[in-house]
Amino acid sequence: MTELSENAALAAQETGVTVEVEVPAGLPPLPADRALLWRAFEHLLANGIKYNKPGGRLRVCAAQEAGRFVFTFADEGIGISPQDRPNIFTRFFRSAAVRDSIPGSGLGLSLVKAVVERHDGTVGVESEPGRGATFLVELPEARPR
Repeated sequence: MTELSENAALAAQETGVTVEVEVPAGLPPLPADRALLWRAFEHLLANGIKYNKPGGRLRVCAAQEAGRFVFTFADEGIGISPQDRPNIFTRFFRSAAVRDSIPGSGLGLSLVKAVVERHDGTVGVESEPGRGATFLVELPEARPR
């Protein structure tokens, strides 16, 4: 997680976004396909930078709680409207608010959802327009066989 966030911090320098990472010492390894999870987290980090305000902050946290790993990606960007929230994990969905001003394909969050669900986890978002978005990924400590 730290290595991934360091890569994101380099990308964020262009926009002045600060990436902060909180990973507790001693967090055990996650039983997951590292390459797939890496891609999913890359999308969440990239979105946290791309949709952030200039000079904003992206806070990435990892924790272990009650038999699961919890990852949060919280930005201070444009946020997501209540009307768009139900659709953001749908392939090719792009909000009308950003369709013409911010480049993208509408595939990133659908990939995140597919990867997280493949690991028997969940992904969700809390957001308010103009106040940023927080994506929450929860993955089980042990995957069912």
